Amino acid sequence: MDGKRRHRFLFGLGALIPLLMIALLPQTDASADSCSDGDPYIKLTLSDLGLSTLDIFYLSDFRADTGSPSRPLFQFSVSNDGASDRSLVLTLQLDAETGPLFSASTYPFDVGAGQTISGTNQDLSTVGSMFELGVMDLTDGRQESLILRLGYLPEGEYHLRLSLDDATTATEISECFLQFTVINPRTVELILPGAEFEDMLPVENSPFPLFQWQSDAGLFDIRLCPVMPGDGSGEEVMGNEPVHENLGFYTEFTGTHTWLYPPGAESLAEGQSYCWQVEAIVPSSSGDTRFISEIFCFEMSSTTGAPDYDAILDLLMELLPPGALAEVLPQLAGLNSTGTITLNHETISSAEMATLLRSLLSAGWEVGSLEVTE
Repeated sequence: MDGKRRHRFLFGLGALIPLLMIALLPQTDASADSCSDGDPYIKLTLSDLGLSTLDIFYLSDFRADTGSPSRPLFQFSVSNDGASDRSLVLTLQLDAETGPLFSASTYPFDVGAGQTISGTNQDLSTVGSMFELGVMDLTDGRQESLILRLGYLPEGEYHLRLSLDDATTATEISECFLQFTVINPRTVELILPGAEFEDMLPVENSPFPLFQWQSDAGLFDIRLCPVMPGDGSGEEVMGNEPVHENLGFYTEFTGTHTWLYPPGAESLAEGQSYCWQVEAIVPSSSGDTRFISEIFCFEMSSTTGAPDYDAILDLLMELLPPGALAEVLPQLAGLNSTGTITLNHETISSAEMATLLRSLLSAGWEVGSLEVTE
């Protein structure tokens, strides 16, 4: 055991998956900064307040003439443990994978003997602050025109460097680093269920539809609205009262995202048409940036019932970690369902099985191990 909390269930899906052993594992994350000092009396510290969580990074947030950014990204402090006052200068530098990208320095400021002063990135871009940055110098000519045109950093890995110089001798006495990644997710593309609004809509057979979309973002608002008489477009439908909303749906993975309509939500009426839309919420240095998807619509089948075994197998596959599906599919080749589902040796219905699997998915669990036996 590795110390993580594990739960084990035994699932039997007829002859299709006679034995399925699952270890469910939570996820963890961490980040850190790095500093070095060259003066025995002056100490610089740098802490991440959210920089590593950004997906979009705007250069305008570090220009004093554009106003202070809406969120703190990092915090720094300068301590003077000496017996005399010191005049110092802070320099902010951003390094891309290709080398230094831009830099800007504060005006000289004084730190009294025995004094500690602190600030955030918001102080660096605030006019009149003691840490106000001067003119920004774009040092990488290959990237300069692109950044000025876009207004934000291209996707990639970056290092933020904060250094401290003695204003009198113009010598560097301390430096700190933070690392972060820029993704720049810009699109949300719906996959299923449904299609664009039209007279003949695709029919959805499951009472608990599986929604999928493509995006590099990780936080979403999902809305499902009923089609009302007289609605002539998807936009009109999305203006109706939602039958269900999932606001703040979060996933740690990028690419294809999956959300299952929850069993405890309002039932989707047989024969009724619905439209859905996803809005990506992307953290940026100026606050949340939102990107909205197209609108897909579908019609609920007039004969919806309990989930079939293919649908249950789809749910099981959703619980598999990346790469595990390719290992399992060859083992399932040629197997057919007997129509019986067992959970810990007890027979359960397909609806009960689907509800359990949806609960595991919505709680963020994943399959740690899987075994198929005949």
